[in-house]
Formats: sequence, C-alpha cells, structure tokens
Amino acid sequence: MHTTITRYCATCGQTAEAQSAHKYVCHDGHENWVDPVPGTTLYILNPEGDAVLYGVRSIGENAGKLNVPSGYVDMGETAEQAAYREAREEMGVEIELLDILGTYTSGRGNQWVLNVVFVARITSGIPMPGDDLSGGEARWIGADALPGRDELAWPWQYAAQQDLQHWLSRQPVAVQKML
Repeated sequence: MHTTITRYCATCGQTAEAQSAHKYVCHDGHENWVDPVPGTTLYILNPEGDAVLYGVRSIGENAGKLNVPSGYVDMGETAEQAAYREAREEMGVEIELLDILGTYTSGRGNQWVLNVVFVARITSGIPMPGDDLSGGEARWIGADALPGRDELAWPWQYAAQQDLQHWLSRQPVAVQKML
C-alpha cells in the first residue's frame, strides 16, 4: 500500500502539487521547497585518540542500537553550536571540536538530513548518557574495532566511521598525544 502525502502551501494554505522531489507549487504559483534538514553528529575521541564514545539509542526507530551524539540543528543555531549542545544533552560532557570529518546524507522518501560530522574530544565532564542515548551505559569502542553496519542505529554512519579511521591514520603522533 502506497500513501501519498498532501502538501499545503506555506503562504496561502492551498493544496500544492509536486513539480519535482523538492518543489511543490500551489494554484496561485507560490513555490514551496522541501530540502534536507541540517543535523550534526559527533565522533568524540578519548584522550589517547584511539577510542570513540558511543551510547545506546533509547527511543524511536532503531532503539537499542549503538549511536554517537547527534541531532538536528535548531533554527538560528550553527552546526558547531548544535554539536556542543548535543554533547551536553546526550553525553553530559563539554567538548572541543577538532575537525569536520565531512557531510553525509541520510533519510528516505521526503525526509532527508544533511549530517555535518565532527571529530571532537572531551574537555570536561564524565560521559553520562541522556536524552535519546539513554538506552544503556556509555561505551568507549576502539577505533580499530568500530561497530559493524548492523550494530549502528543509522546505516550511513558506517561510511562515516571508515572516514574517521582514515582521518585518525593521517594524524601526526604529536597531535594524537594532544587529544
């Protein structure tokens, strides 16, 4: 069974017809765009730079699977500000952002997210999972043995983990000791 979602114009409230996967237009010609929502994701490293902090997803889709701190970017917030907030909300820690690992898309149908993925380290606090990572204890998992695709809450994170391993392999020993 296939369900069609009716979209309504944000300007006048009339029914809007799909012109493409991203654009809906009402009878009066108002354009309504459906674009990816920005999100932020964090790979928080331990001080030695050889393990990544994971939590267990506690709510919604994929509850019980491993996940790293992540979430949507709020209106008026930068991706960096969202990363700091998510670290506090989901792990109870303050962080320092070390780098942007990259951007990754995820989603299905008309619901897509553009994930800005950061590499970070803890500057203060002890990891205490909260919010939607409160499904179990925080886990430090070795960077050389990161979770498999089937263990992760979101399949797209598997590619990001591979990029993280590559990023770690390129870091000079002096930088690794500063983590």
